Amino acid sequence: MVIMLLVVCATQATALSFSKKVVVQEYYADPYSVDVSSMPSLDSMPVDKPYDGIDWVKVDLPEPCVSGDGSKTFIMVSRGSSNNLLVYFEGGGACTDYITCKFMVTTLHPEFSQSVLMSKLGIFNRANPLNPFKDWTIVYIPYGTGDVHIGNRVMKYYFFKYSKTVYHVGYVNAVVAMRWIASQGNFEKIVIAGSSAGGYATVLHTLTAREIFGKSIVVINDAGPGLVSERDPKFTFEASVESWGWTQNLPPDALSYLGDEPVYALAYTFEKYSDIIYGFFEDERDFVIGVAFLKYSQSEFKKKLLEVTSDLRNQFPDNYYRFLVDKSMHTALELPRVYWLNVDGIYLFQWIEKLIGGQPVDLVET
Repeated sequence: MVIMLLVVCATQATALSFSKKVVVQEYYADPYSVDVSSMPSLDSMPVDKPYDGIDWVKVDLPEPCVSGDGSKTFIMVSRGSSNNLLVYFEGGGACTDYITCKFMVTTLHPEFSQSVLMSKLGIFNRANPLNPFKDWTIVYIPYGTGDVHIGNRVMKYYFFKYSKTVYHVGYVNAVVAMRWIASQGNFEKIVIAGSSAGGYATVLHTLTAREIFGKSIVVINDAGPGLVSERDPKFTFEASVESWGWTQNLPPDALSYLGDEPVYALAYTFEKYSDIIYGFFEDERDFVIGVAFLKYSQSEFKKKLLEVTSDLRNQFPDNYYRFLVDKSMHTALELPRVYWLNVDGIYLFQWIEKLIGGQPVDLVET
């Protein structure tokens, strides 16, 4: 037994010695200096008709915007008939080393197809009369940078003889996309939303969106609690900062708000902009985020979730609102469950309507 343990320990030590990360470019680019004039005008795009679900126009992002593998990247746009705007961040995992970046859920070169899920279910079905966004212009930001859309750094990861260079530059892509759409008109209502990794994105991009659009916004975070792992070294606070360089995108005076959980960046944002309405949806026993990524048990995750969200709710009762269900699934905006989940008789899509309509409510199922 002792010999076997020594062999295992030696093997692990050898593996760790061949697994390392190197910063290639500490700060990739200033997204506010990128020229967006080459991007097409929104007026040049056809207004999407609702009878067939949804149609998209692919819009390339200008240099230096790239996907995680360094190739060109893009956004998808569906022009609505109203003067309202939804900016949506796609989800799909995260990565901070060779293994996680090699096998992450979303590839580092995003592809987009008008699948059944994107046209017939959830908030992307324009034909559903219950859809709060059925006539809105939608800017869909694909995910392919492994950094929950908040990175601004280039890394090289090693594992034995293998290596992989990853452009964790989701922050740059997101800011450029929002700067472009902000230049296309004075939208009446603006919603920033995202699912899973895209939900995490809203924690930081609530601040950037409020400043880019220069007016009050509503944010809908779908299953991106803004928590980091205390048990998995790949997804600790320190690992995320080292790989993605995301804290350099925040104002220096915001850093003291973070503590050990990125979600507290919202506290800085709410104190600076009191006109923001932030809605957070989550399954209290979310297996994907709580168990697979954060390595909590489902009951431990629920306890942590309620502690942190209650803290934010108590501090900012006019800004932060929850829709928490005592279930163990993951995400809702892209799925039919957005229309049938309810707490205290209020369906999730109705809760979204209340957020947008200026009558937000806080709903927690226990």
